[in-house]
Amino acid sequence: MTNLFHLDHLVARAFCAALAASTSISCAAGLPTLVAAPGQPATGAGFITAVQKSNGSRVVVRYKVSSASGAGVPVTVNLTFGAVNDAAANVRFTSDAGLRLIASQAPMPLPMGSSELDFQAVSESDGLFYINVFTTQNGATSAMSIPVAVGNGKPRLDAMGVTKPSTAGEKIISIPVR
Repeated sequence: MTNLFHLDHLVARAFCAALAASTSISCAAGLPTLVAAPGQPATGAGFITAVQKSNGSRVVVRYKVSSASGAGVPVTVNLTFGAVNDAAANVRFTSDAGLRLIASQAPMPLPMGSSELDFQAVSESDGLFYINVFTTQNGATSAMSIPVAVGNGKPRLDAMGVTKPSTAGEKIISIPVR
């Protein structure tokens, strides 16, 4: 057992050394590298890397959202797109009700390689809203949602429906079927 542990330890050290060497080479060559794990802020830039599915468009989307003090105050959304390798790649945006995008909602072409895009959004009320980003490349589409907290940033419930207590005393919102 000691020999197996020693062998595993040596293999792990060799793998880590190879990984460190390849990362140094790609950084030195100026090649784009994934700095942060998906869903985590990128080192020092304040950007968050969106999570990707393995069968999606494979466009790397990173975003940063400025804070909004309240309703009616524009929020700036900074986006970067990377790993674009299809000349027909595009991006389009939609948003939750109550959040108006000051950007085209028609598909926009993405240039090959990497690019940046900044736009603003304005909310009608305080709460937590989402901007939906759809990237398409090589016939595959990916969707991701960017949270935008306005004011207190708490999620809001739609005004429709009636709150009724259950037999256990819990509050249940009864929403009519449309």
